[in-house]
Amino acid sequence: MNLSEMSLRIIGGVMGLVVLSLTLPKIFKPASEVFAGRFKMPGMAIEWVRAPEEAQKIIVSHSKELKQGLGLDTYFIVPIYVLYYIGLAWFLRSQSGAWGNYLAIGVIVCITIAGFFDEGENFYTKKILDAFEDKSIKPDASWLDKKFYACYIKWALIAIVLALTGIMFLSRGNSLAGSVNLLGALIFLIGFANKEFFLSEWGFAGMGMSLLFIVISL
Repeated sequence: MNLSEMSLRIIGGVMGLVVLSLTLPKIFKPASEVFAGRFKMPGMAIEWVRAPEEAQKIIVSHSKELKQGLGLDTYFIVPIYVLYYIGLAWFLRSQSGAWGNYLAIGVIVCITIAGFFDEGENFYTKKILDAFEDKSIKPDASWLDKKFYACYIKWALIAIVLALTGIMFLSRGNSLAGSVNLLGALIFLIGFANKEFFLSEWGFAGMGMSLLFIVISL
C-alpha cells in the first residue's frame, strides 16, 4: 500500500464516519422534530428553505448549531471533500478502463464547481443568519433564493460525482463500492425529480456510506 492509497483510506474513512454521525442520528429522530419540507437536519433545512418565516423558525431554535456548522463547513469540510475527490479521481483514473481519464476529469470538474457553489451558499447563509440576529442589518429578499439555487447546483454536482465515482469503481471490478456510490446518486436524483429535497439528507448519508466502502475497496 503506497502513501497515496493510505491517505485516501484514512481521509475517506474519517469523512465517512463524520458524515454518518451527522446524518443518521438526525434522520432517525422522532417525527415531531421535523422542519418544513420534511427535513430533520437543521443544517440541511436551512440550505433548502426559501420562505423567510420558515428560515426564522429554524434560526431561532438552532442558531448556535447553525453558526458552528457553517464555520466548520466553510473552512474545513468543503476544502477537504473537494481535495479528497480530486485525489480519488486521479488515483482511479488509470484503473478504470479506456474511459478512466474522462471519468476522472468529470469528477474533478464537478467537485471543484460544487465546492465553489457550496462556499457561495455558505456566504449567503451567513448573511441570512446575521440579518435575523442583528436587526441593524437589512436583509435582502434575494438572499434566500441565491442560497437555494447554490444549494441545488451543489448537490446536483455531488450526485454526478457519486455516479462517476461509482462507474470508476465498477470499471475496476469493485461492485460493492460502485453500487453504493450509484445508490447515493440515485437518491439525490429521485429527490430532485420529485422536488422532495429532504431526500438530500438520505443522499448525504449515502455519500458517507460510500466513503466507507471506498476505504475497503481501494
